[in-house]
Amino acid sequence: MSHVVKNTNEKGRILSIAALEKACLDLTVDGRTGLLELVQTEKGKGKYRTWKSDHGRLVGDWDVPEGMTSDEVGANADYVIRATAAGRAYLKSKGYNHPYEVGVVWDEADQCYRLVYDFFCRAQGLELLIGETKVDYKKSGRSGQLTTSCPRLIQAYNVARDGLLAAAQGDTQVVVPQADGSVLVGTAGDFLTLPDGTKIPLGPGDIVAEIGVGTRLGSGLGGVQ
Repeated sequence: MSHVVKNTNEKGRILSIAALEKACLDLTVDGRTGLLELVQTEKGKGKYRTWKSDHGRLVGDWDVPEGMTSDEVGANADYVIRATAAGRAYLKSKGYNHPYEVGVVWDEADQCYRLVYDFFCRAQGLELLIGETKVDYKKSGRSGQLTTSCPRLIQAYNVARDGLLAAAQGDTQVVVPQADGSVLVGTAGDFLTLPDGTKIPLGPGDIVAEIGVGTRLGSGLGGVQ
């Protein structure tokens, strides 16, 4: 089996490699950090582990991501995201010995980087770190329609990018976790509006955990998935 996907969601646009590197360092699973690392490779030729790299070919049971050929899959990255030694030890404790890797691939049409990886068998455990790909198999043929891909990593990237932008602007970032596991990011001095219309001012480091707000606080710092 081989199920290689490219995250083409709007929130999956990678524009800051610095933020992506920070996201890999900061991403937390079961209270642990330092489970992922970002490695620079030869531009456009970086190899990342998939079914194909293990078996020499794609099976052909899944459509190759748009804009890529079967020859390019697994060997067309500028950067690679992989589990660190600590990450591999964590995944081994969960029964996964050889996790797949994520290719950070330049998308010329969209003028941004995209995350590409093989989610077969939970990416051999890597999805325990980066989050689970979900596909609507009722749409768009045998590959279905991608609804989300590596959401935990994308969320960490957007938080890191917002933080770097806020710091550059002299602002203080406020992270607001949501009950569903997502987060909102705002700036100190913003207001959180409750369903009854009450406005709560946010200060540096404020945490609001149980309020289901579906829109982003603040403006101009990018989205959070």
